[in-house]
Amino acid sequence: MKPVFYAIIAAGLGMLLPGCKKDDFYMYSSQPAIYFYSGVGVNMPDSAAYNFILLPVTQTADTVYLPVRVQGFSNTADRTISYTVADSSTAVAGTHYTIGKAVLHAGRYVDSIPVYLKRTADMANNTLKLYVQLKPSADLEQGYSNHLVYKLTVTDRVVPPSWTYTLSSTFGAYSHVKFRFIVSVLQVTSFTGLLPSQAAAMATKCKLALVEYEAANGPLIDENGARVVFP
Repeated sequence: MKPVFYAIIAAGLGMLLPGCKKDDFYMYSSQPAIYFYSGVGVNMPDSAAYNFILLPVTQTADTVYLPVRVQGFSNTADRTISYTVADSSTAVAGTHYTIGKAVLHAGRYVDSIPVYLKRTADMANNTLKLYVQLKPSADLEQGYSNHLVYKLTVTDRVVPPSWTYTLSSTFGAYSHVKFRFIVSVLQVTSFTGLLPSQAAAMATKCKLALVEYEAANGPLIDENGARVVFP
């Protein structure tokens, strides 16, 4: 066993024990570092597309969590995560979003940075971009170089389908406001291949939701100044 032991030592960083990967070796032999993380494997997603369209029309805010992971060991104390927002971002701080406290909490290997999104009128016609880049802090170095920027797009746009005879007979005349309401209630954006029974069930659900909406907010008025109704 002795020659084998010396052979391993002599190999240095170029050789790892069976079952270990270079990333694992780096994790336990380097300074603690932070990177964006959303899964297992080399193709970890570091971007997300958020659309307010699937939320109720009355909801004006939501939270997205940017996942991070430490390279190294967990700690007994919280560690500060440092970041910056790239100049190429088109989302405006304070108007479209605010970023919460960026901390890797004690005892955790995986954590998240909260981004509080605000639903604004300009999102109905635009897709805004937010690029958050991790920076070195007193507690954490930068991790994998290709996972230091999280790309978040935010919009409130809807692309309506072709308003077929089936959709017209089910939901009535089209309007942008009506379709937005339908999508927020049904949580779907595709209406192709609907069976008559499915369409009828959808229409009933929208009618009931509209009754609740009007009880709380009054009539829902579309972009043409007409009251939204379902047949």
